[in-house]
Amino acid sequence: MKNLFIPILLLTMILISCEKESTNIYISDHLFLRSNKADMPIFVEGNYASKNFVIVLHGGPGDDILVFKELFQPFTEKLEENYVMVYWQQRCAGSSQGNVDSENIQLSNYVTDMEKLIILLKHQYGKDINIYLLGHSWGGAIGSMFLLKDNNQMNIKGWIEICGNHDFPLTFQLEKEKIISTGKNQIAFGNNTESWNNIIEKANNCDLNTIEGKLAIYVLTDEAYNLMVSVDSVIINDFTTKETLDGIFFHPYNPFSNIVNVFAGAAVNKDYMDLSLNNDLHKIKIPSLFLYSEYDFTVPSKLGHEAFEQISTNKKEFIILYHSEHWPMRTEPDKCSNAIIAFIEKYK
Repeated sequence: MKNLFIPILLLTMILISCEKESTNIYISDHLFLRSNKADMPIFVEGNYASKNFVIVLHGGPGDDILVFKELFQPFTEKLEENYVMVYWQQRCAGSSQGNVDSENIQLSNYVTDMEKLIILLKHQYGKDINIYLLGHSWGGAIGSMFLLKDNNQMNIKGWIEICGNHDFPLTFQLEKEKIISTGKNQIAFGNNTESWNNIIEKANNCDLNTIEGKLAIYVLTDEAYNLMVSVDSVIINDFTTKETLDGIFFHPYNPFSNIVNVFAGAAVNKDYMDLSLNNDLHKIKIPSLFLYSEYDFTVPSKLGHEAFEQISTNKKEFIILYHSEHWPMRTEPDKCSNAIIAFIEKYK
């Protein structure tokens, strides 16, 4: 009996040990998705035991998902501790490859890519995983397009937008309004009055019915941000010299491919300037979290609040980051990650 007891005890200890380990299994996988002539890398990292997967939809079009992953720590690291983060490199962005022509870089291609990505994730990790979408800037547009197509919302547990855009004509108008209203407030406080008067004059002269006017107002958003930094209203978002050099010379992929992809993706830039989804957002019915910044002149928070008001669900939250601009994941990482964790835990 004693001889039998020892093997049973050892087996029990092994089973208990395996059970404890399974509550926090960290995975780090590198996948590829081939879709409509594009070969797109996918970096899957985080706590697999949670069964919660967050697909990151980066900005752009043409930004590099690895910049999001590497330069927005500790934001990404904190989320990886709790969930599996899926860093998808979109077509004609970053290190994505393939023989993509103008016919394969339509807005609809991004939605098709996402549909295939979800099929791939469920095949690789199980049909029982929960999938969330996290869209930043341009990622908000393709995320919204995906959710508005057919029954795609059935595959998504929750929608998270960080300074996301879904209506570009309206955004250009709101950029102009934000620059002028902020400028007038700053002049009233006696801050940089000459510079603000100059920017307001330029903004008033921008004809948003022309491409030139839209590009001009976009340039002014950066000037306005720099003036707000000068009065300590916004947390500085500059990259350090080390981060810049690391990004150029020690990037997991050759960063110069990003330059090539930016030119290759120029075709989509013509389409998205006219993209307007505002009138269809009421069709979104899944739990949604909107994170926008007080001093974001690129995608003003008013756009996010309109989306918040229009979607047809009571399971929604709107949060303002009061010391950030277009990249709150970097300037207020803890507030962003804590809000996302609380949202997922509430609706998982």
